[in-house]
Amino acid sequence: MILELDKDINQQSLVSLKEFLKKMNISLVAAYESKDNDTFSKETLMNKISKLNKEEIEEIKEWFYNLENQKWDSKLEKDIEEGRLDILAKQALMQYQSGNISDL
Repeated sequence: MILELDKDINQQSLVSLKEFLKKMNISLVAAYESKDNDTFSKETLMNKISKLNKEEIEEIKEWFYNLENQKWDSKLEKDIEEGRLDILAKQALMQYQSGNISDL
């Protein structure tokens, strides 16, 4: 099975991931043998990760957490730029102006 990295991840993030995994002594031979460096064997990666010590796994968890936050922020910024949240902002403003609000 091949894992394709989300196209929202920029090239710098991909390079950072490869450098991070190399630091963690994880072989990325599958990635370099592939015609497309954006794909690699998920099973190979999972196998290598399973052999890491607790501290290394914690570093990977933190990296994934930060990656998810980065992707969320990017998606939100894109949605705002494309006006996808405009209707929600207008509705919230109308409710506020009409006094139709409540405490959270």
